[in-house]
Amino acid sequence: MQARCQCGMVAFITPTSRPLTVYHCHCLECRKQSASAYGTSAIFPAEPLFPLSQDLRNKLAVYTRSTDSGNTLDCYFCKACGVGLSKGLTSAALATSGSVVQ
Repeated sequence: MQARCQCGMVAFITPTSRPLTVYHCHCLECRKQSASAYGTSAIFPAEPLFPLSQDLRNKLAVYTRSTDSGNTLDCYFCKACGVGLSKGLTSAALATSGSVVQ
């Protein structure tokens, strides 16, 4: 599957053709980011996207926030159009959030 932002500056192929799982989060931060009653995320293995390539890193901005459990969560978005592309990018999994997945 291809994930990309609205303007097309940031695009990547997901590591698998189908997400490992899809979930809806109702926390306040996910509701704010989605401007909806919940945020929807598709979970994919982080390999081979993590660590981020220099090219991808140059096109993304990151917002790091605290979670309800006391951890931190990195939210990556396109520097040009502001569309959220992933959050919680770790060596194990990444969640695509606002990106267009085709």
